[in-house]
Amino acid sequence: IIAEVFRCFICMEKLRDARLCPHCSKLCCFSCIRRWLTEQRAQCPHCRVLCHPGQSTVA
Repeated sequence: IIAEVFRCFICMEKLRDARLCPHCSKLCCFSCIRRWLTEQRAQCPHCRVLCHPGQSTVA
């Protein structure tokens, strides 16, 4: 149901395997946040708090 209502704030598509940033509560796809944290920066692209792929919470 979450995927039907919310969109990933990184890719702007329907959520796929939704994850939640534990710091700012923004929702994103697991693949998007994993790619961001491993290829871009080790911080949330929204709140900029340092994190790693294992920190995201299943939504």
